[in-house]
Amino acid sequence: MTILAVLKTESDYRPPRPMKPSRPPNSRYYDYHEDTGHTTEQCFQLSNLTEGKIRRGQLVHYLQREDSPRRHRRDEEDRVIDVIFGSIAAGGLSHNSQKIYAREVFNVNPPTTKRPRANPSPVISFSDDNYRPGLIEGHQDALVITTRVGNNTVKKMLVDNGSSVDVLYHHAFSRMDLGDRRLENARTPLYGFTGNEVHVVGMVDMPVLFGSPPCQIWKMVKFHVISASSSFNAISGRTTITALRAITSISHLKMKFPTDFGI
Repeated sequence: MTILAVLKTESDYRPPRPMKPSRPPNSRYYDYHEDTGHTTEQCFQLSNLTEGKIRRGQLVHYLQREDSPRRHRRDEEDRVIDVIFGSIAAGGLSHNSQKIYAREVFNVNPPTTKRPRANPSPVISFSDDNYRPGLIEGHQDALVITTRVGNNTVKKMLVDNGSSVDVLYHHAFSRMDLGDRRLENARTPLYGFTGNEVHVVGMVDMPVLFGSPPCQIWKMVKFHVISASSSFNAISGRTTITALRAITSISHLKMKFPTDFGI
């Protein structure tokens, strides 16, 4: 049953006036009063009656079934999931730097003039030639590398695009030659996938050597020292991956980045 049919059965429905036989034919026929003179969309009495019932909640079940493009647009907007960001990677430690970072992230206006980069990155690509001998196709292995952290060779460093920080596990930190470096107090908490807070022992800045001779590069990395059990000694997160301008390929188990001596 349509809304118009429901309204016609209500007690406040005005019955149609008898049509005059002498009235000339008119294409503007309105169903509500079954008369001519204006269209159904132009009937003020029908409009007022409908709006009153909508405000009183008497036509809600009809409105919920309304299948209009406008409702589809609202449904699509309701399904939008905005970006979630946080921790040290989102602009730094200070509140002001994080606000500046947020403004840059949500600035969707393109620059008026596209300036060339002062130090453009070379093209980095992967091919079948980059597969390591003996690598099983369709493997599920993680990208794990060996680096030099200060004076220490650190194996089993996980390259993790999903980590917003660089992590050094305490069991590896306690065995390292740190020189005169000491842990700083952790100023921001870390959270796991389930939202649980991860205890940070402290933070330490360490120089890390990435690459193989002659294509190598040193980067100063701020590690969050975590006291937890792990099969890895450290995690290289998005902060360092971005600083290296690195591109990773899990299928090839390789990470490529530009250096002064090539890729």
